[in-house]
Amino acid sequence: MKYKKKIRIPKVILVTPDFPPENGGIQNVLYGLAKSLGIDVITPNSPGAREFDRKQSFRTYRVPFFAGNKKLSLPFIIIKTILLIHLRRADFLICGHILTAIVGKLALKPYIVYTYGMEVTTFRYRLLMRWLMMKAYRVITISEFTKKYLLKLGVPSAKIVKIYPVVDMKVFNLEVDEMTVVEKYNLYNKHKGGMVRKSIMLTVARMSKEERYKGHDIMIKILPEIIKKIPDVVWVVVGTGDDYERFTEDINNLKLSEYVVFTGKVSQAELAGLYKAADVFVMPSVEKPVLEGVKGEGFGIVYIEANACGTPVVAYRTGGVSEAIIDSVTGVLVEQGNIKKLTESIIKLLLDKNLSEKLGLQGNQRVSKELNIESLRERFESLIKFTIKT
Repeated sequence: MKYKKKIRIPKVILVTPDFPPENGGIQNVLYGLAKSLGIDVITPNSPGAREFDRKQSFRTYRVPFFAGNKKLSLPFIIIKTILLIHLRRADFLICGHILTAIVGKLALKPYIVYTYGMEVTTFRYRLLMRWLMMKAYRVITISEFTKKYLLKLGVPSAKIVKIYPVVDMKVFNLEVDEMTVVEKYNLYNKHKGGMVRKSIMLTVARMSKEERYKGHDIMIKILPEIIKKIPDVVWVVVGTGDDYERFTEDINNLKLSEYVVFTGKVSQAELAGLYKAADVFVMPSVEKPVLEGVKGEGFGIVYIEANACGTPVVAYRTGGVSEAIIDSVTGVLVEQGNIKKLTESIIKLLLDKNLSEKLGLQGNQRVSKELNIESLRERFESLIKFTIKT
């Protein structure tokens, strides 16, 4: 009796310690993946998770959450995954973090490992990481920058697949409402002729002592020079973290508080509105050497989210940022440490509305064509399809 070959997409489970409603670049990458593939997700619980999960088209299975130490959730993730593999007849695992690759190994199923940045660029747990990635079916990386460090770890080039992060164009686009956030955060000046919107710079990044490479300090340093040229400028900062008090203290000491708005954590809809309202998105992340390696941006999904909303971006040419931004096409890249050029580039985009609009629209076109959820689905389906006998 001859067997007929039948092509099917295997049942896939995403296993990750990082997932919305928590904020962050990794969370956004994996959320886009879950939405595009419609796969089951196993992840720790977090504040607001129940409401968030109810709105999704895919299933999310939550395990106990331990604030400040996600590693404690790992045993629960392992148990939940093994049970779900049996109940849902899963064939394949996508491990959203190198730590959850342990789950893939213990579950005795083929697995893909996602890598992003510092977990590979700082070489922590080198031997364990290398072993888990060598056992993986494929290792996903998000830029040439991170691929370089995977190769240094000894992962074969043939096992590495580069897939850029993507943007949900249903959330981030040219049609989002911007006036709600402009009014909420008073991003306008009152004149006799009515309300005139301020010149808005936007930064979206955690204010963390562990992530000072994001460039908040640089922005505080150059803000007085920008104010001299553009007196109506306002710097809007989205995010939270344990460095917030230090930043606010520095801003108050420099008497800059009237030019800065801290929003804290915002919803996706509000974030999209802020991207759309901004005249320029700025996050001058640096490559910062540390004992274990280097800290820096593996890619920087916030740059392409801003582009999706038609906003040009300015950043240093570091890490994977040079792949997130196409210089002079979707934004401006400046060599790390060139404070003068960084300041001039921001001022130019704030003053030259034609150039700003041109770069923003070109950024939107690039995201629409190359960095959307549909493109991610196609890449992954071609990666995990296999032939079975029936």
